[in-house]
Amino acid sequence: MLLSDVAELLRRAGHAEESAALFTESLNARKASYGPEHPLTLASLNHVGLLLGEQGQLEEAKALMAEALEIRRRVEGDAAEGTLTAMNNLAALLRTEGDLAGAERLYQEAMATRRATMPTSQARWKLSTRPSSRATKCTRRCERRRLPVGRASQSRRSGKSAMPSWKRRSRTT
Repeated sequence: MLLSDVAELLRRAGHAEESAALFTESLNARKASYGPEHPLTLASLNHVGLLLGEQGQLEEAKALMAEALEIRRRVEGDAAEGTLTAMNNLAALLRTEGDLAGAERLYQEAMATRRATMPTSQARWKLSTRPSSRATKCTRRCERRRLPVGRASQSRRSGKSAMPSWKRRSRTT
């Protein structure tokens, strides 16, 4: 886990090449230690895919994320949390790529599976408040702070507060 944790910190700090190298090293180590179908190996495969997607290497990212999804479906089943997360991540990548029909199909499948496997009392809460992608988390943070979407992640990278200065002053007084 340490390699992927450091890789994630580097990714968040904007050091994409170093992050990619560590994510790839983590993936190779997990494949060697656990095998290609272990959940930790699949998580590393997904991390490399997400990073490649962020770097604009959409075809390579799509191939890795589709592989992770296919293995998770086969090994864990369609209703497993890891499978649904992989499905959501691939759908987000397809949306970024402009394949809206493919993205919608995966989003709908993930939502239908989650609804079918979740107790009715929890379904509404889970579907409305439990984001499974970083983009959704960022969007929800911005909504809570009443910021334009994207501003929270930009400010985190620059080290500045995403909260407007007038709002920060009013909280300290």
